[in-house]
Amino acid sequence: MQEKARQWSIDLARIISTYGIVVIHAGGYAPSDNLASQAQDFFRFALPFFLAASFYLLSVSEQESKSPKLIISRCNRLIMPYLVWSLVYLASRIIKALITHKSGDIETLFQDPFALVFFGSAAVHLYFLPLLFIGNLFAIAIGRIKTNFKASLILFFTSLVIYDLILQYSSGFSLEFVKFYDVFYSLQISTDIQPIIKLFLIQAWFIIVCSPYIFFARSLRAWTNEYSLNLQVSNLKYLFYYLLFFCFLISITLGRSLIPSFFNEPIFGCLLLLSCVNFPFSFNAFSQKILLDLSKASFGIYLIHHLIINCSELVLSKMYPSFMARISIFSLMLLSISGFLISWSIVRIFTNRDKKSIKP
Repeated sequence: MQEKARQWSIDLARIISTYGIVVIHAGGYAPSDNLASQAQDFFRFALPFFLAASFYLLSVSEQESKSPKLIISRCNRLIMPYLVWSLVYLASRIIKALITHKSGDIETLFQDPFALVFFGSAAVHLYFLPLLFIGNLFAIAIGRIKTNFKASLILFFTSLVIYDLILQYSSGFSLEFVKFYDVFYSLQISTDIQPIIKLFLIQAWFIIVCSPYIFFARSLRAWTNEYSLNLQVSNLKYLFYYLLFFCFLISITLGRSLIPSFFNEPIFGCLLLLSCVNFPFSFNAFSQKILLDLSKASFGIYLIHHLIINCSELVLSKMYPSFMARISIFSLMLLSISGFLISWSIVRIFTNRDKKSIKP
């Protein structure tokens, strides 16, 4: 059986998005200047792309694996790291509170054990793992319901409208900062409600967040299967890609100011995924090696980068307090680039060690 061609453009976008996440979190310690804020806003497509790409690749896997295998695979891939890294970040926050003599932060951390266990409140980025896991379960559950391209597209736009209506109702609640208290505050539901209902409501919200990406992935897969659009004329192929990528750039730079109710996170992620799928360029062997290494490390970088950023901020604020008092574009780039590279190095060290340990 011939090995399926790897979509290197998705690897490239995954790497850029991973760095974008580091940029966003590198600027969370102090007020930002205008240029630094714009840089962070530019990378708001990062998490939406992760969702869009994850469900697109899942739609491919559904054709090759049975549902139980997919569920076990996703559990090992998402839930186990989530539990381990929740403990790591919980410990790091306790240590940081003790070092900085802020015991009140420890009390705040344990205010809601339910959120700590189920919704990643130990660190701002960990919520993405249970969000993606619930989305995967939902996508696998509806995977047996076959829909053609038109039906999938209708479901995509319907889920997009529902998602947007809930965002409008919840007055500024956004995908990047899904937090337990925000959800219940926006829905005007008391935090004293029974835990099982809390769990159900948050899972329902996670499904609503993931639905546009799921149905877009199904639309893209159905479009490929049904129509198999193949632009034989190279000029048309490049023109189509440039048009898609231009739409993506316009959406993330001007879209929110022009049509804020339409250009939200799912549009960003889906447009970038569509650009990747229609990427007309090829990569040489050296570029493929670098892309593969960084792409495989991206999940590890995502998990560890926040710890690296926090440690860097703590050390630099002690050594250069005036430099860290306000986020400039220079300090943002310094922290994000160093945080990304250090995280990559650590992931590579542990990955190579694991490879050596399993050799006979």
